[in-house]
Amino acid sequence: MPTDDSRAPGAPGRRPELLGAAEYRRLRRRINKLLHEVGVPDPWDIREFVQRLADYRGRPIELLVAEIPPGGPDAIWVPTEHVDVILYDSALREGDLHWEQVLAHEAAHILLCHRGDEDTVLARGPLDERLREVITRYAGEGATGDYVLHRETYSSHQETEAEVGASLIWKAAGRRLVEPERHLHGEDLASVDALAAIMGRSRA
Repeated sequence: MPTDDSRAPGAPGRRPELLGAAEYRRLRRRINKLLHEVGVPDPWDIREFVQRLADYRGRPIELLVAEIPPGGPDAIWVPTEHVDVILYDSALREGDLHWEQVLAHEAAHILLCHRGDEDTVLARGPLDERLREVITRYAGEGATGDYVLHRETYSSHQETEAEVGASLIWKAAGRRLVEPERHLHGEDLASVDALAAIMGRSRA
């Protein structure tokens, strides 16, 4: 199991921070090395990639649809004793760009072995009771601690790393966030714009 110590669009909380050029290059090299070790499926399939990531880490990863309360994150990574669970909001449409980007973002957190930002959790207080109920319902009683990993508990730096990681997952898969002549609206457009801002680019 690797020991690397190292926001998704629409998530509440702090804005991701910008990386310096040298730091960005180091992060890209690190992530690309990990992706080479994990293996990116061809043809691309996000669920197959998550399975390969689970095999690489030696811990199962379950993708579960959850009814996350309004105002909550699009997805929650819940590391239980024996399995990592990614709960994603039932409002997301499977197969859509936003759905796939959310899963890639959570997978990037797992790939980079992120941990919750304890200072942020302590400042924010105990885990929101509504989210606690969701986690208990879908992931089980053993996963209800105050340090469950979701987007309000990551540091801004970790969120930036996960956004870069998600973009590199897509690149390794030969995917494009925007296909030629494709028109995006709503959450899909917000996803592309948020990622473009992280990468220092703007939409024409």
